[in-house]
Parts: sequence; C-alpha cells; structure tokens
Amino acid sequence: MSSLYRVEAFGARTTFPNTPETDKEPMVYHTVTYSIDHGESQKAYIMATEPGDAINRVNRMTVEQVSQYNVKPELATIKL
Repeated sequence: MSSLYRVEAFGARTTFPNTPETDKEPMVYHTVTYSIDHGESQKAYIMATEPGDAINRVNRMTVEQVSQYNVKPELATIKL
C-alpha cells in the first residue's frame, strides 16, 4: 500500500491492565483501532501517555509506518 492512503484511528485503550507499577510509567502500551481509507478495522500497539495520545500518534503515521506496530507485545517481554 502507498502512503497516499489515509490512516484513521478511532479508538484506543491500554493494552494491559493498569497496575501500581504501570501507573508510575510515563508511557504504556495502548491498543489503537484504526482503518485505512475506511476499510476493515485493524489494530496497532503504541507506547503513549494516554489513549488520546495513542490515537494522535497513529493518525500522524503513514500506512507503512503504522504497519510496523501491528504485532501485539508480549507482557512477559515488557520491562516495567
């Protein structure tokens, strides 16, 4: 796909449950639901300060950039 396509994020939430440890972190993983040119929904996993920040980050990406974030991180591999 070309970067001429439009990425539009329309929802976000934290990827993992909040804990006392994650509450101290400046950024945590968020699952962002988006579409490309109003196609089917896809998910990206973005480090952000809050859901609105995650949506804004995805909306500024090209198709090529956002496709790099389509693999869900494993909780066990995340350093808290």
